[in-house]
Amino acid sequence: MPDPATLTQRFAEWSSRLGAVPDDVRGAARWHVLDALGTGLAAARLGAVDFAVEEAMGYGTPPEASILGYRTRHPAPMAALANGTLIHALDFDDTHAAAILHGSAAVLPSVLAVSEVVDATLDTAVDAYVVGVEMAVRVGAAATRKFHNRGFHATSVVGIFGATLAASRLLRLDPSATVNALGIAGSQAAGSLEFLSTASLTKPLHPGWAGLSAVMAARMAARGATGPSSILEGKWGVYRAYADTTVDAGGVTTGLGESWEATQMTTKPYPVCQYSHATLDTLGLLPDDLDTGRIGRIDIGLPRDSLVVVAEPRESRLRPRTTHEAKFSVQWNVATMLLDGYLGVDHFTEEQLGRKDVRRLAAKVFVHRRAFDGSLAEAPGDVTITLDDGTTISRTVTSGSATPGRPVDEGALLDKFLSNVAGSVENPEGIAKLVIEDGALPVAELMSMTSRS
Repeated sequence: MPDPATLTQRFAEWSSRLGAVPDDVRGAARWHVLDALGTGLAAARLGAVDFAVEEAMGYGTPPEASILGYRTRHPAPMAALANGTLIHALDFDDTHAAAILHGSAAVLPSVLAVSEVVDATLDTAVDAYVVGVEMAVRVGAAATRKFHNRGFHATSVVGIFGATLAASRLLRLDPSATVNALGIAGSQAAGSLEFLSTASLTKPLHPGWAGLSAVMAARMAARGATGPSSILEGKWGVYRAYADTTVDAGGVTTGLGESWEATQMTTKPYPVCQYSHATLDTLGLLPDDLDTGRIGRIDIGLPRDSLVVVAEPRESRLRPRTTHEAKFSVQWNVATMLLDGYLGVDHFTEEQLGRKDVRRLAAKVFVHRRAFDGSLAEAPGDVTITLDDGTTISRTVTSGSATPGRPVDEGALLDKFLSNVAGSVENPEGIAKLVIEDGALPVAELMSMTSRS
């Protein structure tokens, strides 16, 4: 049988033929699922995006799927909207460096919602999640940075395709219907980066909208709706319209089913933009007895494309107006970590934004452009601190933590989950064990265990 002509046909055929994913890939994916559940539950506990949750909860029937942290059930598309927004709300969710993509936030919400509808087990759900991540990452990595350079958020623009492929697999759509679902979803692919220029909170909504649209697209295709099979590489497709580029379909799918992108995603040790991670890692190498009161100046280097995201315009980065804006301020992050010795979700509250000591120290942080041609998430980090007597202290790291070359170990991942869900669920250790080990667990039962109200 000749290879299908378009990318959506290639992925649909592959997903249809694929049985269970390899055990090692499924095992890695389970840790990402656990991490995403933890970041979503932390956001629910902190009320980070109550506006999205409350809107989703306004739709009570049919009671198909759960929202992380709540007992009530809602239509599957609305549950996906809420869960995608929650998982991404704290910017603490996993990423894929080459695709510049938050994989779990984009794909997992549709998986959770549809899994409850079809009564899927965790093994079945995780396999669908892996398939969705594979498509989202490969589609995104084929145009690395090009979506962002034109002002689009890749997590939303390409994440919707992975979310739709996963939902289609769970609904057991045939390849033709899956292609239609992907074509339908492409008309909903969106996500403006304009939030970087304002204090708005649209960014966490992007994977939520992708999840909602994915569930709707798959369901519509199941009812006979059609969509263009050339939605990705066609004349008016996503690559041309959103990235001003063309791709080779064969190149995008080379090694499909042999190499697995779910094993290349990384989890975050800090709840801020990953472009700041290498800089923050250098701070952990400074002397324990460093007196922050003696710091006269702090110099750090960032690649140009990172600098414009987390360091400019300087004035707004020194005095972030919202907690979300603070996550995109390397100056504010550096000052906070130097003063407190760590950087956690509890730092991103309205009260924390008003700290005068952080503002004073942030004003001493100066960011310089450094040359770097690779993946921004894997860029080196450097810091030079000049004390009041002229003494300088410098530290460097070759790349940021939580990159494929420096993955977070399982112990740290478990600690992160337990910290995120502290006080919001019963028996968090038991939940973690089930997610990592119990493939027969119904997803609906797992979601009920996350309820807090």
